[in-house]
Amino acid sequence: MDGLGDTDAWLEGIAPGKIADFAAEAGALDAAELRDYETGKLIALLACLVHAARRRARDDLAEMFCKRGATKLKNAKDELEEIRKQQQALVERMIGTYRTVLERIDPADLLPRGPDGAPAAFPAGKKARRRAARALAGKRAAALAMAQKAVQSSGSFAAEFADIEAVSAHHGNNHEVLVARFYKRDRAPMFDLVGTLEFEAVSEDRRVLDALAHARAHQSATREYISELYEGQPLDLGFASQNWQRAVRDRKRPGMLDRRRFETLVFTYLAEHLRTGDVAITGSDTFANWLDQLPDWEECGPKLAQLCEETGLPDTAAAFTAALRERLEATAAEVDSGYPDIVSRTAYWVEWWRRFGPASGSDPKLKDPFGRSVLTTFVGGINMTFAEAARHISGVSAHELSAITNRHLSVEKINEAIADVVNAFMRLDLAKAWGDGTSVAADGTQMDTFIDNLLAALGQRPLPAHRRAVRPGRAQRHRLAARRGPLAGPHACQHCYPGRAPWPRRCCCGAWAATPSATRSTGLSARSAALSPPCSCCGLSRTRRCGAG
Repeated sequence: MDGLGDTDAWLEGIAPGKIADFAAEAGALDAAELRDYETGKLIALLACLVHAARRRARDDLAEMFCKRGATKLKNAKDELEEIRKQQQALVERMIGTYRTVLERIDPADLLPRGPDGAPAAFPAGKKARRRAARALAGKRAAALAMAQKAVQSSGSFAAEFADIEAVSAHHGNNHEVLVARFYKRDRAPMFDLVGTLEFEAVSEDRRVLDALAHARAHQSATREYISELYEGQPLDLGFASQNWQRAVRDRKRPGMLDRRRFETLVFTYLAEHLRTGDVAITGSDTFANWLDQLPDWEECGPKLAQLCEETGLPDTAAAFTAALRERLEATAAEVDSGYPDIVSRTAYWVEWWRRFGPASGSDPKLKDPFGRSVLTTFVGGINMTFAEAARHISGVSAHELSAITNRHLSVEKINEAIADVVNAFMRLDLAKAWGDGTSVAADGTQMDTFIDNLLAALGQRPLPAHRRAVRPGRAQRHRLAARRGPLAGPHACQHCYPGRAPWPRRCCCGAWAATPSATRSTGLSARSAALSPPCSCCGLSRTRRCGAG
């Protein structure tokens, strides 16, 4: 397309709207109809058509680049999850070895003890002390030998260290170290694409483009590590996350960058900056520089005073910034203070917090179970880490929040609490404004989810054979219920299918019946069955025994 000429120069000064209209008109005509136009108008239409095609080609290339980068990241995350599953047995074996070692070298077991089993004091005599010291040294040597034997029985010290390195290499969400291998096949097309498109920084931050230039300068390099010096200065990678920065640098090679991982980092963040608008593509429409679409200051400047007077805004940059910051801080404080209040009010009236507790089912040994459950739910709901919560919330520690989450919460208990909230909501008049819940519709959208997620179950529509192998953790379709709540859709009664959830089929009386689709797709417990619509054949609740037949 670029070989046809510089269309930007041809159409300089013409409004973009007029160019788009002419291009659409030319695209709707065939060759026979275009021959009927006079030469001048024909040239104008074709010039606009070529100009629109050039910009659309750049948009398509950038869109493919972003989608390909997102696919690589997803593949790396999936592989990291698979590695963790494979290493689960390894971790359990290492924990068993570590426990055995601790049992062998526990200092409490090495001290002399009296007849009652309590630790005994060293004898008072000098010779007796020496004998006791030699006995203690012998016990320690024996304990150390037994600990070494425990390690040797699981392989060797070298094997144990290798297993530890293998597990620690993928500890945490460090999928960044795995992305580079997925770019290996597409490396050359990626470099060709970024070499064809012309990128520009929307703001003064050019760090991503500097990193791109550095990667392109070493495109033909074959060595594993390259220098981090760019134009005589260390390359600034502050735009990348800490995981990415650790992935591309090696402490054993200061001042050097892992070439493959560095190229992957550049492509990943270039795609992200394109999506967010921080980097633009010259000659593009979707990825164009949004600053170019703003009117000139010469046109806006004279109207600023009148605008500020009408809107009540300050007319200077410093005053405007101060007023905006003050308003933002006040709004943020108001919103932040309201979130815990909402959670605590629903917990007080609905009592969903009583679903939480230790696995044994006994009463939670907490000083304030209501307050701690509400606080833990709030912290998890806003995706705040325990350390951050401990820094900002007085009277609670990160260890306490972590212990409550691990010992008192589970997917099943959270689902039961959600069901309590849904039950309470569905008793409100607002829920009935959307319908009675006797009808449900679905589209064909698929979306990836985590296993045990609230959207993790599959839909009920029978699939053809080539589509039945759907991975666990993928919601097959969305459901749009007439009743505004997660529990809606046609149900079969216990008389028709007692004690089990059938696939869609005819009821005993001929009415169409189906499993509680929303219950299966959301993972909510059977405690919310009271909200389900009546049986399609008898009109009774799904949990009651039907008298039809």
